[in-house]
This record gives sequence, C-alpha cells and structure tokens, in this order.
Amino acid sequence: MIACLVELRHETGRLRRRLSPHRQVFAKLSHPSFDVTSGRSAAREFGILAERLAMAMQAVQTTRETVIGAFDLVMTQTAQRTNNGLRVLTTVSLILLPATVIAGTWAWTWYPRSCSTRGSSGRASRSCWSSAPWSS
Repeated sequence: MIACLVELRHETGRLRRRLSPHRQVFAKLSHPSFDVTSGRSAAREFGILAERLAMAMQAVQTTRETVIGAFDLVMTQTAQRTNNGLRVLTTVSLILLPATVIAGTWAWTWYPRSCSTRGSSGRASRSCWSSAPWSS
C-alpha cells in the first residue's frame, strides 16, 4: 500500500515536471502578436491549449495533494495501531507488575524451615536447599 502511494507520488511529480515547461511556450504562442506571424487565429487556438494545459496542471496538483493525504492517512492509521498495541502492553505491565514484585520478594526472603539452622559459614547448608520444593 505504502509502496503504491510512493510510486503515485513520484509519477505525479514527474508529470508535473514534464508539463510545467510547456506553460511558458503556450503563453507566448497565445499572445496576440503571434497572429501577425502565423496568420488567422493561431493565438486563439494556442490560448485554448494554454487553458487546457493549466487545467491539466491543476488536475496533477490535485492528484498530488490527494496522494499525499492518503499517505498521511496510512501513516496515521499505522501510528494508531502502534499506540493501541503499546496501550495493551502497558495495561498488562501495570496488572502484572505488583504480582511480579510480590513474588520476587517472597522468593528472595523465603527459606524452608529446615534451613533455619545455618552452618559455620553463616549460609544455609546444601542439604537444606536440596529439600526445597523447587529442587528436583
């Protein structure tokens, strides 16, 4: 989707760059003094061409603005989805954080009753930890 919009934006830019040099040429050819050189009503015909070129340039500009607006819309939708995901993650973190802190504190300070007697080094003996519920 984004690649398509970028390609459309480049194409409208190329078309605008191709059309804009013709504006000056048609403006000079539509000047009334050109009738003297070319005869009859060539200036009027070139004036019509200049008007059509101006309408084409306006259509290209409108298309460019539409593509840029669509690109902004896609970027806004992407940002909104990201915000929604972060909102969910934040909510989950807020819900689980107190339980995590409590569980961590309990695991940190909890000793099995058989470990209340410590060895000469001040540490719980190895046999004490082998009887802990989490050891296998």
